[in-house]
Formats: sequence, structure tokens, C-alpha cells
Amino acid sequence: MIGRYRQTHLGRDAAWAAAGDDLPVFDTAIGRIGLLLCDDVRFPEAGGVLSVRRADIIAVPSAWDGGRLQENRDLFVAGYPDGTMTFWYAVAKTAQAYTVAANPVGPGFAGSSGIYTINPVDSEPPVVGSADSAEAVTADFTTLGDPGWWMDQARLIGGRRVDLAVPWRCRNRRRRCAAGGKRPATTSAPGAPTPPRSRGPSRSPVPGRPRPPESPGTR
Repeated sequence: MIGRYRQTHLGRDAAWAAAGDDLPVFDTAIGRIGLLLCDDVRFPEAGGVLSVRRADIIAVPSAWDGGRLQENRDLFVAGYPDGTMTFWYAVAKTAQAYTVAANPVGPGFAGSSGIYTINPVDSEPPVVGSADSAEAVTADFTTLGDPGWWMDQARLIGGRRVDLAVPWRCRNRRRRCAAGGKRPATTSAPGAPTPPRSRGPSRSPVPGRPRPPESPGTR
């Protein structure tokens, strides 16, 4: 065993389990491999993390029940197979990492295991297996892709504007979290009285020191 990964986004049927908190990428003899289990593929940020960590291949062991691609085939140079799954297609394309999905066939499952490619529109359609019967799916590919393609992992990562991201943090655990650590604004219902403003800290006199004068309007 070379590493460990736990699904980070759990569905309702997995309430018994503890979600993972990391999306690792493992070095192997055939390249750097990341994993997305089941519902993790629903979150683009998960694939984005694997892309930034330079995954060559994303493996998707799943128990999936549907969600096939509905795009107009005329937009694709070579079309795409009938069983192409939307989320697996999107993971490969947006992370720029070949995505290998394994899914059961039979009642409650959609099959369509396959190899989802990084340039499915202009060059190479995914290779997708049967929705109804078990079969092996094979394909030859080079993980770096062609330098002449519209996108690759280097361009994808180079174009990220992390300087525009607003940090998300809490200054006080008792308060709600807000972008940049600011306390969320509150609103009042129409016609409700405006709550009085805080007068600040108490101005209790100090023994031996005269009370400071109060400014007009403080009472």
C-alpha cells in the first residue's frame, strides 16, 4: 500500500462514516494518481486540488446511478459515446487529468465505466463501456497531452488567480464565519425600531483621578 484516501463528501447513505480531510496524489510507476470516490466528483474544487497537485490520472471507483452527458454532438469533432457520464467527463476536462472510472452494472447502477479524456471536444472522445454488461475498457494515452491543444494542466494552473480569492476565517468561534473575517451585516424588519448604538467601554472614575468630561449627546 502506498497511501490512503477517504471520501471527503459523504452522501446521506454514508452517515455512519467519517469524511476524509485530504485529497492526496500518489506517485506510481505509471504516473501521479489521485482518487475521487463517488460523490467527491460532484465538487469541482476536489478535482481542482488534484490538478494543482499535478495528478496525471484520476481514478474514480464508484457506485453511480446515472447523469449522462446531454451536449449537442455537433459541437464535438468525433462526438462522444452514448454512456458518457457528465461528472466524470467534467472531472477529466476541468482538471486536465485522464480520469479512469469503474462503476457496477445491474439494478441501481449505470455501468459506463471508461477512460475520460482531457480534450474530448477537439480531439479524443472518451472510451466508455456498456451500461448493461461488464466489460474491460482499454485506451492508450500520454498524460501530458498535445502542446497544440487549447488547454493543458500547466496553462490551467498558470491561469489561476489566487490573488483574487478572499480568505474565509472566523475571528471568534461564537460568531458566524464571513469572507475576510468580517462580522456579517444584520438587517431589521421594516418599521422595527433601530437598536441603540453601543456607547463603548465604561468610563468609571479611577480613584484620585477626576472623571473625564462627557461630550454632548452621550446621554
